[in-house]
Parts: sequence; C-alpha cells; structure tokens
Amino acid sequence: MAQQSHSDNFNNNGFLKVAYKKLQTTNQELQATLKELEAKNEQLQAVNSKLQTMQLTTDCVAQYQVAQEEKLNRLKDDFLSSVSHELRSPLCNMKMAIHMLKTAPDSMQRDSYLEILQAECERELSLIQDLLWKLEQIWY
Repeated sequence: MAQQSHSDNFNNNGFLKVAYKKLQTTNQELQATLKELEAKNEQLQAVNSKLQTMQLTTDCVAQYQVAQEEKLNRLKDDFLSSVSHELRSPLCNMKMAIHMLKTAPDSMQRDSYLEILQAECERELSLIQDLLWKLEQIWY
C-alpha cells in the first residue's frame, strides 16, 4: 500500500508538473495578448483624439461660416436699404418738380423747376450707372 501511495504521489506530481507548465504557457500567451490589446488601445485612443480634433475644427469652421453668412446678409440688407433710399430720393424730387411745373404761374418758376428736374434726373442716372458698374465689378 505504501508503494501504491508513492506511485500515486509520483503520478499526481507528474500531472501537476504538466498542468503547471500548461498554466505557465497559457499565462505567457495571455500576457502577450494583453500587450497587443494595450498597444491597439493606445492606437485607438490616438485615432479618437485626432477625430475629436477634426470634429472641433469642423465645428469651428461651421461656426465661422455661419457668422460670415450672417455678416453678408447684414451687408446685403444695408446695401439694399441704402441703394433703395438713394434711388428714391431723386425720384421724389423729380415728382415734386413735375407737380410744381404743372402749377407754376410764370415761366421763371417753370424754368427753376425744370432745372431741378434736370439736375435730379442726372443725379438718378449717375446713381444707376454707379450701381451697375459696382455690380459688374462684383459679378465679373
């Protein structure tokens, strides 16, 4: 019986040595896999950081473009308001001069209103020519 127990211990001891070697091999494989995963994780973090930077850049560009568009819209509105006012002013003066011409009692007053009418007509033509020239510079 002592021999059997000694034989069992030897067999168990041999089994334990084989199991221990397998565990060491598996542990080494797991450590190598862990290092690979850590390296891939670092790569993913670097890519994620770049993507976040790109997103921030894209957001900044979008905000800048929106601000520029708003600025252009304000400039367009100011331009249209100014042009509208400038083009209407001579027309109102011409309309008034025509009305006064119709009711003028003498030729001296009619001549005065005709001069006003002519000056305002020339002013209007000059404004339109300037406007068209500026628009040509922008579009062409």
